[in-house]
Amino acid sequence: MHDWLFVDKGSLTRRLTALADGAFSVVPLEEGWQTLRDDECGALGVSNGSQGWVREVYLRGHLQPWVFARSVAARSALEQSGLDLQGLGSRSLGELRFSDRAFARGPLQACRYPA
Repeated sequence: MHDWLFVDKGSLTRRLTALADGAFSVVPLEEGWQTLRDDECGALGVSNGSQGWVREVYLRGHLQPWVFARSVAARSALEQSGLDLQGLGSRSLGELRFSDRAFARGPLQACRYPA
């Protein structure tokens, strides 16, 4: 699991899709502008209390949730990019990241997340 998340810099979405023999899906749980957590602000290099785009999803294989993912982006960076993340829907953020050079994946962080 460690290599999947931290060593391989390729698309996690593509690896999960292959593992699921194509039976992969993304289920958006929540997305929108929020005040970012202090650790997220630090990782993005913005002031504590900054606003950002937060997207929480389940990455599923064979209709089973395999990964809970929380992605964040600084509001200042997104406003300059002109990207419309609200229209992403059930499309994988990883798919967008690897098809649009405007995106760069930062370091992944793994933890146990409250239910």
